[in-house]
Amino acid sequence: MSDIVRKNGQIIFKTQLPLLLLLLTVFEIGFTIPPLLMILSFIGSLNTNTLEIFCNKVEPKLVDCQFTTVPELGILPSSTKTYKGIKGVEYLKETETKKNSEGDSYTVTYYYVIFNQIPGKNKVQFDDRAQWVVSQINQFLNSDQETLKQTSSREPIASYFQLYSGVLSGVLQFMFIHVGVFIVANVIFYQSIDINNNLRQVVRTRIIPFYRKTLSFSDIKGLALIESWDEGDKRYSIEIHTTKNEKIYLWSTYNENEANNLVDEIRRITGFYVIEQRLPPTQDS
Repeated sequence: MSDIVRKNGQIIFKTQLPLLLLLLTVFEIGFTIPPLLMILSFIGSLNTNTLEIFCNKVEPKLVDCQFTTVPELGILPSSTKTYKGIKGVEYLKETETKKNSEGDSYTVTYYYVIFNQIPGKNKVQFDDRAQWVVSQINQFLNSDQETLKQTSSREPIASYFQLYSGVLSGVLQFMFIHVGVFIVANVIFYQSIDINNNLRQVVRTRIIPFYRKTLSFSDIKGLALIESWDEGDKRYSIEIHTTKNEKIYLWSTYNENEANNLVDEIRRITGFYVIEQRLPPTQDS
C-alpha cells in the first residue's frame, strides 16, 4: 500500500509492502488474542454483584418489589427491574444436560423466582440467590412491615487490586503489542521514492537495511504504465525505468483514469516520457 505526498515540484511515494499484512495477521493471532481473552475473563469475574430488594405493601397481602443489581466495581451500569401486584413467590431450580464441542456432557443449573401476580404467574430467571429472594419476600408478605429493604452482596472472586491490575495489565499489553507491531513492521518494510524536480533527482530510501540511493534525472529513461491481470481485474502499475534498466515501482491501482492522471502529474513535474505501456495478455494465454 502506498501513500502519496505532494509538495511544490515534488511527489513522494511511501510504500508499505504487502508482506506487512501477513506480518500483522501473524502478530494479531499470536499476541493480541490472549490479552483480549484475559480481559474478557476479568470482565466475566466482575459478575460478582450486590442485589438490592426494595418492596412496599399496597395491600396487606399485595406488594410491589424493585430489584437492583449493582456491579462490584462500578464500571458497569446497574440494572433495575420492577414487579407489581405480587401475591406470593415460589422458588424453582432446573438443570439441563448439554454437550460441548468434544462430545463431553456437562450440567447447567438455572434458578427461577415465580411471581404470583394479579395478571398471573411470571417465571423470572435469577442467579443462585433466587431462593434467598423468595424467602425474603414471603417473610415480608407474612409480616406486619410496610416496607422491605434487603441487600445480598457476593464476595468478589478477586480483590479490587487484582481485578484492576489484571485488566490494566491486559489493556497495556494489548496496546504495546499493537503499537510495537506497527512500528517494527513500518521500520522493516518502509520505503519511499522521492521525486524532486527542484533538485532534479530521485531518492530511494529504505530504513532496514539502511539504503539510500540518489538518481539524477539524467539517470532516468522514463515512466512505464503497465497493465496486467489480477484475479480477473485489470491492474495498472506505474514504474520508473533507469538508463541501467533498473525498474522502480511507484504505484498501482485498478482504476485506469487514476493511473493515467498520476502519470500525467509525474510528467508535468519531471518532464519524464512514458516509454513503455504494456497491455495485458488475454486471460486464456
